[in-house]
Amino acid sequence: MRQIEWIDGGKYNLEDSKKFIEFMQMKHPFCEKIDNQDYMESVRFTYSELYGVDEKLIDVSSEEAFVSSFDKIGLARIF
Repeated sequence: MRQIEWIDGGKYNLEDSKKFIEFMQMKHPFCEKIDNQDYMESVRFTYSELYGVDEKLIDVSSEEAFVSSFDKIGLARIF
């Protein structure tokens, strides 16, 4: 099983990217419904606006591409 580690040190099991994104939404205190596409776009917007990450570097075309893009730009590490 793969693991993902965010730059803040949080480590999570990464069985399936879709399930991981749903898990991240469920732990958010303001989550009203699970919507992976909306979540991915919101996270991309946040990283773009708050951290200056080029929006084009975070791929929201699929859950797997989304998670992988964080590894590629160094905001997470998948191992």
